[in-house]
Amino acid sequence: MSAKALDRALVPDVVYRASHQRASTSVKKARPVIDLIRGKRVAQARDILRYTPKRAAYYIDRVVLSAIANAESTGRVDVDDLVVWRCWIDEGPARPGRWKFAAHGRVRPIRKRTSHISVELAVMPEQEEEQRPRRPAGKRGATKAKE
Repeated sequence: MSAKALDRALVPDVVYRASHQRASTSVKKARPVIDLIRGKRVAQARDILRYTPKRAAYYIDRVVLSAIANAESTGRVDVDDLVVWRCWIDEGPARPGRWKFAAHGRVRPIRKRTSHISVELAVMPEQEEEQRPRRPAGKRGATKAKE
């Protein structure tokens, strides 16, 4: 099967979306947090977000909860089967904040950056885990019996 056909085979039929516009966290600080949950089951993703000590984890967790609620409202899906299929963060508008001093007697605004958080959940088909070939025993492997 070609790579394009394989990609089309992995695209889910129904996707449940949720987003949060203008979340008060910067994109640079939120992207490492959202990378932690990409491709995980919903329960595992919520556990990861609950114990991640970053402010962005709170906002992302609320968006995941909203996407779960969107999926439950249809009544056709079991929440335990949902997977975080796609999630991304885009830059939002920067709010003007206070002023800071700059060189040569000027001032510049402190930009309060915002972000747009988007999460898509889907039911992915069960894939059989591939059996990885075992590595042959090397120096740290099984030792030979002495004669």
